[in-house]
Amino acid sequence: MTELNIPNELKRLRGLSFPPAIRLDYNNVALEDVLPGLFYVTRLGRRRGKGDWDIKDESDPKHKYRSRTAGEVAQELADNKTRFAGFDEDKDIRILEEWLKTSIFRLKDRGASDKVLGIRPLHFMTYRVDLPKWNNLRNIPELIAAILHRDSSGESLVSNPDEPFALQSRKNLLWTRFGRGIINDSQLGNAEKDKYDDQVELDIEALLSVRVCELLKPPKEVTVKVGAKGALIPGFDPLAPRQARIFRQDFSAFLRGYSSESIPVRVFGDCVLCLMSLNLTTYFLCHAAAMNHLYETGEWLDDSRINEGKRQWELGIYADLTGGKNRKSRELAKLSYARHSEWMAKQLRSMIGFRLLDYYLRNRQDLPELKNLRNAKGVEQLKLLALGHQQSNHRIYEAVQGVASTDLSFLEDKQPDNMWTEDLLTIVADPSLSPFDRLVELLASTQRNPREQFQKFFISVSRRNLDSGLLAGKSGSTEDNYYTLGTQLLETLVQLLVLDPNRPTNLRNLDIYDFVEQLKIKYGIWIDKPPPGLDNSFEANSAAQANLEALKEKLRQLGFFTAVTDARRMQRLKPRYSPAGADKVMEEQTHHEPMVDSTRR
Repeated sequence: MTELNIPNELKRLRGLSFPPAIRLDYNNVALEDVLPGLFYVTRLGRRRGKGDWDIKDESDPKHKYRSRTAGEVAQELADNKTRFAGFDEDKDIRILEEWLKTSIFRLKDRGASDKVLGIRPLHFMTYRVDLPKWNNLRNIPELIAAILHRDSSGESLVSNPDEPFALQSRKNLLWTRFGRGIINDSQLGNAEKDKYDDQVELDIEALLSVRVCELLKPPKEVTVKVGAKGALIPGFDPLAPRQARIFRQDFSAFLRGYSSESIPVRVFGDCVLCLMSLNLTTYFLCHAAAMNHLYETGEWLDDSRINEGKRQWELGIYADLTGGKNRKSRELAKLSYARHSEWMAKQLRSMIGFRLLDYYLRNRQDLPELKNLRNAKGVEQLKLLALGHQQSNHRIYEAVQGVASTDLSFLEDKQPDNMWTEDLLTIVADPSLSPFDRLVELLASTQRNPREQFQKFFISVSRRNLDSGLLAGKSGSTEDNYYTLGTQLLETLVQLLVLDPNRPTNLRNLDIYDFVEQLKIKYGIWIDKPPPGLDNSFEANSAAQANLEALKEKLRQLGFFTAVTDARRMQRLKPRYSPAGADKVMEEQTHHEPMVDSTRR
């Protein structure tokens, strides 16, 4: 990749992100650690601060901090006789160490120096375990907290304590479902007083995680200057509000319908991880499509709207379930991913473009259309900025082109020996591009690994090659990526979609065709047909029907589907775990009831 020399005078051109578009650091992320981070945001109502998981390395002359090992945690537990008894001998402590490794810890490597990467979110108290320095959650816990919250307008989230995902509220569904046994005899804001009530029975692994967390103080709050709001969780105005609403509805329905008592706690946490992965993936794609369209046309299309019988935005995720046995089905799944890969490449340019537009236009008080730009937030801010990219808005467009042309000339002069490589000259000399678009294209195509950062982020959140994920492919490559449904994700979707959306503690009748239709309506996942615009040939449709049969067989193997006839009423799905109100299951009906899209306004 050609490197572009950006002088300090033009340092504003550096960087890839633009937080007003979406507050994410696009790069690799350990999604397993997001839920404990979300617990922290829920408990404290603030961005995550530094805790005391890291300890001083006495063997280092500079006494640098390092992560605890599993052996050190085992020793600390064994020394705490009032909370953890029965591990007195060295051999007992080694057994405890192995138990920690195999049940609640994620480790960096095996061996005597095992370092703990994270802790499984088996209980709400895991909010106390902060992350090693090399881990970064990319602001995902804060983003999810804002999506789950109903108020998107304010600079910081102001919670009604009765909301299902209100911050610093015991009624928050994450707290009620994961936080059994937490007591606090002081102010709610004083997290240091949180402790476990030994009278409340917990799953043995959840109890072990609580015992580890009791050794720690809560991570410190992020300190900011007086009057600053950097530590608070800002509101979020989604570019794809329908997909954000589905995100919130899925979490609400699942957490209301099930608990760690109705589903084993380890499975319960894994199911929430699957929902998080699925909804982050689908929201990210919808957001990319909406932002690209807004940047290119100046028009924001709400994804709740239906245009000519199709919803904006139609994701068209074709998931191959044949395991590659049907060549055409696998090809459709690859084509589907390739289309979304292009969306990501465009999003990179859109984010750079919006960031430059903000810099060029924020102080232009001479342009009447932009008089409210400084006070605008979210979608409205992006709509105003997009005016600078539309030729129809002549005054603003020409103002942007003038500044961009100056920056472009200065950038060209500052390149070594005034020599440009052939690929850069092609961009600079392209008559179809305006000066501003040339500048954006130069930055997008020459900054170090920008596309790879987006790819790493997408691969992380979609859980490539994992049972909890939506994506598969060869490690170290993106060309062979294709969509599928991991076994754990498929199980979670069955457990979610069998819940009555109006009474999630109850089950509803759900047959295989309803299930496939709901995947299409809610997440844009196509099984029995090729997505619109992908491939409508006879071969593609035949492959999709084979894909549906593969789904049925997979569900049979998992024990969710037992029908042996073609009668639709006999092809109903039966979940592995029953919700809290299973004793109130709806009466069996002899006729088919069509599903209602509960996500519509």
